[in-house]
Amino acid sequence: CTEEWLQAVDYGSTHGDPGWVVGSEPLIFNRYIKNIQGNEITIDAPVFNHLDRSLSQSYIYKYSRSGLLTKIGIENLRIDIVSGGDTDENHAWNAIDLYQIEDAWVLNCSMLHFGLSGIRTDTATRITIDNCQALNPNSVIEGSKRYNFHLHIASQLVLFKNCHATNGRHHYVSNGASSVSGCVFYNCTSSGAYTSSEGHRRWSMGLLFDNHLELNGPRIPIFDPRLLGLYNCGNWGTGHGWASAHSVCWNCNVAGGDIAIQKPPTAQNYAIGCFANRVTGSYFFTCPFSEPTGYIEGTNTPGLEPQSLFLAQLYDRLNDTSGHADPIIDSFTDGGFTANPVWSGDTDDWQVVIHSDVSTGARYSYTLRLNVSEVANGTKYLSTQRTAQWGNSQSWGIWLGRRLSSASDEDQSIVWLWANEPDLTSSSVDGYRLKFGDNFANDQIVLQRVTDGQPTYIISSVNAVPDGITDAGFLVRVTRTEFSRWTVSTSVLPVQDGLGAIATDIPSATNTPVYQGSITDATYTNFENGYFGLMAVHDSNIDSRTGAEFDQFYFDPSSDASLPVELISFTAESGEGKIELKWTTASEVENLGFIILRSDERNGEYTEIDSYKQNPGLKGAGNSAEEHSYQYVDYDIAKNHMYWYKLVDVDFRGTEKEYGLISSETDILPATFCLNQNYPNPFNPTTKINYQLPITNYVNISIY
Repeated sequence: CTEEWLQAVDYGSTHGDPGWVVGSEPLIFNRYIKNIQGNEITIDAPVFNHLDRSLSQSYIYKYSRSGLLTKIGIENLRIDIVSGGDTDENHAWNAIDLYQIEDAWVLNCSMLHFGLSGIRTDTATRITIDNCQALNPNSVIEGSKRYNFHLHIASQLVLFKNCHATNGRHHYVSNGASSVSGCVFYNCTSSGAYTSSEGHRRWSMGLLFDNHLELNGPRIPIFDPRLLGLYNCGNWGTGHGWASAHSVCWNCNVAGGDIAIQKPPTAQNYAIGCFANRVTGSYFFTCPFSEPTGYIEGTNTPGLEPQSLFLAQLYDRLNDTSGHADPIIDSFTDGGFTANPVWSGDTDDWQVVIHSDVSTGARYSYTLRLNVSEVANGTKYLSTQRTAQWGNSQSWGIWLGRRLSSASDEDQSIVWLWANEPDLTSSSVDGYRLKFGDNFANDQIVLQRVTDGQPTYIISSVNAVPDGITDAGFLVRVTRTEFSRWTVSTSVLPVQDGLGAIATDIPSATNTPVYQGSITDATYTNFENGYFGLMAVHDSNIDSRTGAEFDQFYFDPSSDASLPVELISFTAESGEGKIELKWTTASEVENLGFIILRSDERNGEYTEIDSYKQNPGLKGAGNSAEEHSYQYVDYDIAKNHMYWYKLVDVDFRGTEKEYGLISSETDILPATFCLNQNYPNPFNPTTKINYQLPITNYVNISIY
C-alpha cells in the first residue's frame, strides 16, 4: 500500500494507535487468468476493491506454486481435543489447519475443545467448508483465541456453508487483514457467542454473511450487544482500524442482538434485509469508534428477494445465457403482423391495441386482441415460424387476458406451443397447446396434445379461474425437459372481476410461482421447423368477438426447463390431534427446501407455519434424479376445524414455487392422554415435545 492510498483511508483510522504504514497492507488477489486480448485481461473471479491508479499502481505477478497442495478433501471426521477444562490451554490449538492449499474441501466434520480454531484457512484459495461444527473451544476468553471458523492470511474465495459454532469469541471471522477477499459465510448458525462474527482487522474485502442466524441473543445485551459486524475496530489489537470493506450482511438474523455497519473511506459496507435489535453505525456500545454509517436497507422487514445473495449469484453464473438468441416470439410493439415475426392465418380478425384494458389496465402495452367483425360463431388463429432450432428442452411464457366475455367452451383462448404446420385448424395438424375455457364449474388451464386435429387432455391445472370471471389476466409458463417432462405453472389466478396480471407483465419463473401440474408425454419429440400459434374460439356476441387478449409471448430453446421440484403427490391426513402432510418428489433440481403455509379458509390469507430454515426435515435434496418422500406434522390445531395447506419450494436462487391446495378437517379431542417422543433427539439447542389431552386443562412438564 502506498502513501497516497493510506492518506485516502486515514491510515486505517486506528483511533489513537499508530496508523498503518507504507507496504504494511498490500491488497492481494489470487486469481486465474482466463483470457488475454491485447491489453485486456479476463480473470476467473472479481477483485473486491477499486483499482485507482491515482492512489496505487496495480501489478500482475505469476504466483509461485512451489509446495502448494491441491484437490484434497477431509470428510466425516470428528476431532475431540483432550484438555484440562474450559480455560485450559495446554492442548492442540487448531483442529483442522488448511495451509498452502487450493481447490480443497472439508465436509461433515465436527471439532471440539480447540484453543483457537475448529477450522483455519491460511494461504488458501477456492476452499469449501460444508456442514461442519466447531464446538466449545477450551481457552482463556481473551484476544486471539476462540475463533471457531477462521480466515487467516491470504484466504481467498473460501465458502463456509451450513456450519454451526458454539461458545467462541468470534465464531465466523476474517483475521487475515488485506490479503483476505471474496469469502462467504452462508446459512451458518451460532450459539453462545461472546462477541461478534466479523471482519476483524485491517481491510478484509468482499466478505458476505448470508442468512447468518444467531440462535441466542448477546451474553451482555446492554454493554456488548454486537453479534455481527462490518465496522471500524479502531485501536483494538494491533491497530486493527478498518476491519472490512466492500462487504455485505444479507438476510441475517441475530436474535435480538445488534449488527454494526460502518462506511470506510473510499469503500462501503452493507446490511440488507437483516433482523436485529439494531442495525447501526453509530450506537456507542455496538460501534465504539465514531465513523460514518454504512448502507442499511430493509431492517426487520420480511420478504427480501432474493432470499440469498450468494445463491442468486451462483445461479446466475451457472445459468449464464449471454449469447443466446432473444427468447421473445412477439410482444406486438410493432403494431402489426408483417415483420419480426411474420404472422399468417386470420390476420384481418385481429388487431394490436395500444393500451390493454384487462384487469387494472396497461398503458402502451401494444396487446394482441381478437377483433372479429362478422356476427357469427367461429375460430380465428395466427401462426408463425419464429425459429428452426428448438433445442433439447424448452420453456414458453405468455400473458392471457379475458375482457367482457368470461371463458367458456364458446369463448376459448388457445396458445399453440408447437405445431407441425401453419394451418392450426387443419385436420392433419399435430402438436401441443394450452387451452383456457370450458363449461365446467370453473375454468382450468389445460395442456393438450393434438393428433390429426383432435386434442387430448394431458394436464388440467390444479387451480382454476372461477366461472364467470371477466376483465382478468394471468401469466402461464410451460417447461419441457429433454426427457419430455412437461410442467405448467401460472401467476396467482384471479378470483374476481378486474384482478390479475396485466399485459406488460413479462412471464418468468419468478412471477409464475403456482404449480399447476406435470406429466411425461413423448408422443412428439422432434420440434424442429415447427410453428407457434394463437387462437380464439368465439360466439356471435360482440363481447365474445373482442374478448380475447394475448401478450408477452416468450420461448427459450436453450433454457433449463426443469422445475426445482417435480411433485408426484401432496396429501393431508388428520387424526389423534394432528394433521400429517406427506409429499413425494420424482426429482429435484437446485432444491434448497420447503415452506409450509396454512389458512383457515380456502381463499384466505396463508401464513408460514414452518420452513427449511428452522426445520432440517424440510430441507431439499439439492440436485437429485431419485424419488424423495417428506412429511410434516401440524400439532397446532383446533378440534372440528378445516385447515388449508400450501407447499412452497425454494430453489438455490431463492425463487419460490407454490403447490397445493390441500385441506383436512381435524378430529374431535383425543380419547386418551398421549406423550410423544421429542424431536429431534439428540438435540442442540432446541427440541419439540408434543402431547395430547382428552380435555382442555393446564399441564406441568418435568424434564429429567
